[in-house]
Amino acid sequence: MNAAVRTDGPDPAQDEGTGATSLNLYGVRRASAPRRAAALLTDLAVLGATATAAGLALGPLGAVVGAVAGAVAGPAALTRTGSSVGHALWGLRVVDERTGLPPTLAAMTPSRLVVADTRAGRDPLRLSPVALPQIQWTPTATAPGATAAPAQWLKLLADDGFTYVIDRPTIVGRRPVDESGNYTPLVLSDVSRSLSRTHAAFVPGDGFILVLDVGSGNGTSIEVGGERVALPAGQFAHAPLGARVRMGSRHFDVVAA
Repeated sequence: MNAAVRTDGPDPAQDEGTGATSLNLYGVRRASAPRRAAALLTDLAVLGATATAAGLALGPLGAVVGAVAGAVAGPAALTRTGSSVGHALWGLRVVDERTGLPPTLAAMTPSRLVVADTRAGRDPLRLSPVALPQIQWTPTATAPGATAAPAQWLKLLADDGFTYVIDRPTIVGRRPVDESGNYTPLVLSDVSRSLSRTHAAFVPGDGFILVLDVGSGNGTSIEVGGERVALPAGQFAHAPLGARVRMGSRHFDVVAA
């Protein structure tokens, strides 16, 4: 199977110096030490005010309960939104360097956390939808002069057992839309609602599928040989035979058709 594909789209985003490994952090700037310290002091002030208010209302035991509740609420907010009260006031966002998403409790180590300055760079949790690149796509025969043999396309084997043959440029999501008409819409079931309405695009190639995230909320990544790479929105990447494409909480294996 051969297919000539040319794309005219946005250039890949440039790394703004995060030093992070996740491609989801392109365009993100780390917060300065004074901004991080200000956010921490703000959180401590909120914690103290909560404990004081509880103490005045309920006595010493209330102060202890208020302090404990505040101490628990901070990490809980970080795992949910990547932002505490202090971070929100100072325009900061905490994410896991490896995923670009709010950290899990297991990931809350200094070596894995990135504190992003959302006023100086991109908010890692605010992916803006990108325009689908205009493409010129021409399927060709499997060998020179072999006009009778049909092309053998790759397909996606979904985690729910369904298969989807990718034999043309395809746009996928819960309710994908492509106003240009260059991509064929493919609706994917998503009980968890981790897929965006228009999540990603696929273009068949010669022994691979080109994958593009169009600015989805929960991201797209490709896993090959145990190594997983998150895709920046608007940039095509190769998913070879045997790769696993992850979109939100769903995954799709690239297999022979």
